[in-house]
Amino acid sequence: MSKIHIIFVSSINDDAIEKKVNEYLKRISRYASVKLDIIKEEKIHAGNDMHVLKTEAERIRKKFKQGDYVICLTDKGKKFDTLGFKDLMNNLLINQKRILFVIGGPIGLEKELITESNMKLSLSQLTLQHDIALIVLLEQVFRAFTIMHGEKYHK
Repeated sequence: MSKIHIIFVSSINDDAIEKKVNEYLKRISRYASVKLDIIKEEKIHAGNDMHVLKTEAERIRKKFKQGDYVICLTDKGKKFDTLGFKDLMNNLLINQKRILFVIGGPIGLEKELITESNMKLSLSQLTLQHDIALIVLLEQVFRAFTIMHGEKYHK
């Protein structure tokens, strides 16, 4: 079975968002092994952004495994329409052991971590709150699977 791992820097403090995240994780699990790791975000103080990003990046890297295809979500990443994202997912599911998506916290991801990743992905030209980005990513992963399986979710 295909493996999808999502690393999310933050916490989910909204019951409605947590419910939606769990709903999509359950839906995706029909098609692939899916895991969500929530990494504690560092406290942000004036002038400590670089320290915060470095500390969070170290925690993220500890979750990597040999052979992972790492995709960092960033506003400077590649943009896809739904069918293009489905094609990307289909290709990765065929050719990669594990797809690992990384969503940064309130101040994003360390530049070095982004540079080291296999791919940079942008979900939108809009700036999204990170927990909303998580829901959008999960929904698009689920949608990609339904399209690949010829199911009627996508219109």
